[in-house]
Amino acid sequence: MVQSTSFVDIGLTNYTTYWYHVSLWDKGDSGGGIYSVALESFSAVEVSTVPWETPPSAPINFYPTLVGVSSITWSWNDVSDESGYRIKTDTDGVVANLPADTTYWVESGLLANTSYYRVVVAINSAGESPPSEFATTYTLANPPTATYISNVGTTSVVLNWSNNNNPDYTKWGILRSTDNFLSSIPLKGYADNYTDTSYTDNSADINPATAYYYKIQAFNEDGVATAFDITISTKTKSDDIIPPKPPVGVKGTVSNGGLKNISWSAVEKNSDGTNCSDLSNYRIYCSNSLEGPWIFVKGVPSTTLSADILISPP
Repeated sequence: MVQSTSFVDIGLTNYTTYWYHVSLWDKGDSGGGIYSVALESFSAVEVSTVPWETPPSAPINFYPTLVGVSSITWSWNDVSDESGYRIKTDTDGVVANLPADTTYWVESGLLANTSYYRVVVAINSAGESPPSEFATTYTLANPPTATYISNVGTTSVVLNWSNNNNPDYTKWGILRSTDNFLSSIPLKGYADNYTDTSYTDNSADINPATAYYYKIQAFNEDGVATAFDITISTKTKSDDIIPPKPPVGVKGTVSNGGLKNISWSAVEKNSDGTNCSDLSNYRIYCSNSLEGPWIFVKGVPSTTLSADILISPP
């Protein structure tokens, strides 16, 4: 029984109507008279009210504190009078419901080099706070993979690589060196907006018969670079034409009709000892004397190591 003229009721639910009955009770005669039991007066007042709690204030300092290839950590300052938080998209979709006093959330399962826009709201029984300031960022790109050299000329080198599940708009950076990256020069950077997965280096300063080293990295749309893929190297071709070594192991057979079969071993080296990588064909000549003159008979592809020829008996 309340023996005062005020009463505070706690633990109520927001936006719920509560009815109260206020009445008076007599004291009775303390057991000495006919009215020994306290009685409720018949003069009563009934009142109703709806308790109301205000929503929390908007969280502040909402921003991405850690960004990965497939995850983003979102952080903010805690606010008072909240019972939890919600992370929302730019279309007001809820991506996370979080408990009270949370000040960060790791969002995972994201795509590489992709933009994500988020806001956070605080909640209590009165509803949601105003949204925080919005935050947006790109996840990191994946580093390129499988870099290789597909063609080499006297003053050009063709590079190729895999985009490693990055979006087609991913930008690439390319470095070149002549001393295995004790020093280097950039061929492409973020500002060049280079998005192809092949590149022909035919710069004015690339020279014949010179060793070149290359490595490639990716950038996300915020300009953050990945690690480099493996270093690859090659030597440009010489601008001097070096003849191949003569064939060896030449053998011939003769039939009565004068048909001769000639065979030989493959030529693998140039006359200077370098590898013979651009052999085009073999040519067969005939003469009645070692001193000549030699007469051209036929040519065969460089993959052919024998030929039939018809030479009439003398």
